[in-house]
Amino acid sequence: MKTANTLAQKMRRKQTALGLGIGLPANPFIPRFAQQFGLDWAFIDLEHSLMSASEVGMMANYLSSVGVTPLVRLDKSAVPEASRYLDSGVQGIIMPHVDSAEDAQLLVSQCKYPPVGNRSWGGASPQLGYPARPTAELINEGIRETLAIAMIESRGALEDLDRIAATPGLDGLLIGATDLSVELGVPGDMEAEEMRNAFRAVSHAAHKASVFFGLAGVATPEAIEGLPEVKADFLLIGMDYRMLAAELSSRTRRWGALRRAPAGTGAVA
Repeated sequence: MKTANTLAQKMRRKQTALGLGIGLPANPFIPRFAQQFGLDWAFIDLEHSLMSASEVGMMANYLSSVGVTPLVRLDKSAVPEASRYLDSGVQGIIMPHVDSAEDAQLLVSQCKYPPVGNRSWGGASPQLGYPARPTAELINEGIRETLAIAMIESRGALEDLDRIAATPGLDGLLIGATDLSVELGVPGDMEAEEMRNAFRAVSHAAHKASVFFGLAGVATPEAIEGLPEVKADFLLIGMDYRMLAAELSSRTRRWGALRRAPAGTGAVA
């Protein structure tokens, strides 16, 4: 039985899909949490983590088994390795630092089978359900259900936005808001006018080109609630390890009030 691309289906129905970034070692629990709390997709981060290819395959299949669409964010230099992750069950690739239409074309070429791209046919992958069907049918399904998503994180990307968005075979634009804010000279300030203008520009370019628009790196929804023209198709709610760190910090502060002072340090009667 094939695995549905929940993310693609939801966005095609004009619903906003929520996702999680995964950087912690492979385990079956995060996919369960993602499914339990209603997340639609997750990306396994290979840009800033050390997971192996086999761990990625394991996590991708954990995720898809509970109806959460697995994507992988590859380091920009590793995009030519996309096919082996896609063959192992991943349903889309996120390429960071797409600064030009040429970068976007490279992404599509590695994610999509001919005639759209140059991805090699490795047989029916897990997400297609290993069906005994004609190769041509499976290739067409693979092209449609495999997502190629370009991250917009630089001035150069903003300057080449229309050409990037119009890349044949590209499925989406995802703002990497933290890196973009650094590039624009307003580190972490999502309400700066430079960032608000960037949100508007990327949203407009994506919808003009009929590709999906997403946001990552925005810590709270308040940063975009005042921008009704910015309509996100998919949103990243955060990274697993950052959420864990924030919760541990919060609980340590709350419980720390009950710590006893070391013997001999109390007040003298």
